[in-house]
Amino acid sequence: MPIQAGPWQGRKPFARPKFNATKANDLCAQLRGHYADFWRTGGSTTIISDRTFRIDRQGPNSSPRGMRLHIQQGGDSLAAILIDENLSGYAGNKDAQAAIEARVIEAFAGSVGNGAGGQAYYWRVSGQYP
Repeated sequence: MPIQAGPWQGRKPFARPKFNATKANDLCAQLRGHYADFWRTGGSTTIISDRTFRIDRQGPNSSPRGMRLHIQQGGDSLAAILIDENLSGYAGNKDAQAAIEARVIEAFAGSVGNGAGGQAYYWRVSGQYP
C-alpha cells in the first residue's frame, strides 16, 4: 500500500478552540525537510514554531506504534496526526522522505480543516514507499 493520509479510524475526536486555519497550514508547509525531526529520540519536543503556533512531536505512541504530531497554540491542541512507525526507516532515501513529508502536510490539512472550534479529528499517515 503506498503512503497515504486519512482519518484515524476508531480514534475519537478531541475538543479545540477556533483558530486561524490559514496560518496553521502555512506553518505545516514548513515541515518539508524535517523528516528526521519526526523520529528523533527523547520526549516531546517542538519541531517548528512561529509566534502563534508550534508543531510538537509526542511519542512514541505504542498502539499503534508511531509518532504523534500536534499543532499547539498556548496549551491547546488544534490538530493531531499519527505517523506509523514503519515509515521511520527511510533515512537517506530523499524521495521516500519527501513523500512522507507531503502526506504529513496533507494529514495536518485534514485535521486542521477550517479551524472551527468544537471537534478536531486525528489523522494518520501509513503505508510504505514503493
